[in-house]
Amino acid sequence: MLDEDLWKLAHQLVAKHGVRATSFANHQALKAEHDGAKDLSDAWRAIAAATVEILRSEPSDEEIAHSSSSGAGGEDEETPR
Repeated sequence: MLDEDLWKLAHQLVAKHGVRATSFANHQALKAEHDGAKDLSDAWRAIAAATVEILRSEPSDEEIAHSSSSGAGGEDEETPR
């Protein structure tokens, strides 16, 4: 699997499953491992690791709400003189 494809799949999983994306990918890896498909299991484990990185880099809803309510970075605010 190409690295680019791995990241695309990871982003799609995060878009579809949100914070559950990593659990979903790990579950798929376990299923593939149980079926004896080591290469497929390895691919799902790599996708799971990518979802962790994606989720770590995205701000949580709480962080988004806090930054918008604090007025940080707003262009409409007047600059004190």
